[in-house]
Amino acid sequence: MFQLRNRKTAVAALAATALAGTGLVGVVASADAAAKTATVQNLRTGAHSTFDRVVIDYTGKKPTVKLSLVNSLYSCGKGDKLTIPGDKILKIDLTPAQAHNDKGKSTYSGPGRLSTANYNLSTLKGVRMACDFEGHVTFGVGVKNLKSYSVSHLTNPKRVVVDLKR
Repeated sequence: MFQLRNRKTAVAALAATALAGTGLVGVVASADAAAKTATVQNLRTGAHSTFDRVVIDYTGKKPTVKLSLVNSLYSCGKGDKLTIPGDKILKIDLTPAQAHNDKGKSTYSGPGRLSTANYNLSTLKGVRMACDFEGHVTFGVGVKNLKSYSVSHLTNPKRVVVDLKR
């Protein structure tokens, strides 16, 4: 038996246990204690022999990353339905995060900021930024023939890595 040190850890552990194995929605990595906002800089993609990869570069504190497989995705401001190619959309939500500076100027220079960036990789078919609002930065990744996915945080530089296994 293990001992949980605080309520936040207990809630995260219970949520992870309840969602384990469902593949639907989950808190994959929790934010640093006393988190400040992560600032999203870029998104990159790549193809590998058994998976495609999405890398989101950021500065600042490590954000919490939530992944969910959805049929459609909407912009957070207007609520417009976004067109993203693929059979499903992997929604990637980072919080607390922003993709702009204190003056409101965009810090994100990657694909899909204003329109969908299309890809012809084995699993990854498109990327679109859906939200940069109230501490959330959300991306939609169009996927086809997705078997599973995983997420991790890496450092030097700081980045979120999502592997899309086929």
